Amino acid sequence: MVLVLPVASLTEISVAELQLNSPTCPVTYNSTYLTAHISFSGCGTRAVHSGSELVYTNTLKSLDLYVLSNCSIDRAEMVVSSCIESETEDFANSQPILRQGCIVSNDTLEVVTTNTTSKVFRLFLDRMANSGSTMYVECTVSLCITTMPSDKCPDLCTGTSSSSTPLLESVFTRMYTVRSGPVSLLVNPPAQTTESSTTPNNNAESTTPTHTTSKVTTPASSLTSSPTSNSAGITSTSSPTTSH
Repeated sequence: MVLVLPVASLTEISVAELQLNSPTCPVTYNSTYLTAHISFSGCGTRAVHSGSELVYTNTLKSLDLYVLSNCSIDRAEMVVSSCIESETEDFANSQPILRQGCIVSNDTLEVVTTNTTSKVFRLFLDRMANSGSTMYVECTVSLCITTMPSDKCPDLCTGTSSSSTPLLESVFTRMYTVRSGPVSLLVNPPAQTTESSTTPNNNAESTTPTHTTSKVTTPASSLTSSPTSNSAGITSTSSPTTSH
């Protein structure tokens, strides 16, 4: 089965980040069309009985990870202290993504937004050392409220603050841990090299460039964490509530 969609119909969607239920079946696209080759017995396809009919379903989705908190406190800002990624759910072996609010490598890019209640980080999976087919992400987050409405919460990475007073500048909630569900990764086969037998000095190397990205989005706004349905199944490990 082949799915063909006009790229023009996919508004506000990054076609480079789309995949099927199983990322082992790649989605290709050009400037005009997006094409997905879907197997009835693979690619994460599911068979559902509907009366006397058998319906095959699959999902075209992006690799966006969302962590959401609802906050009734005015001027609350989301602060992400650290994030790690692991190939296993128990995080027995993990690699840092953020440490003390700082991005640790060029594998990660912070997407600047005007919304102070959200943080967006884009992970360039093709640059990361993860060699498995699954990735898990864990972050520690908190909410910050400044004592002066005109101030901003301090930047954990640089240690800078917008306040000019020596008094208490901001109040932080305790740290909360949020974890993603399993994120399926497309494992790219190594590039193959083909040598010409008639021209020893002319080697042809065939490579397949890839650009796979993922986003971790952490919006805040009651410090009650509420899991939201999304493509990667991000959920919170607790449901904290802050009152004032």
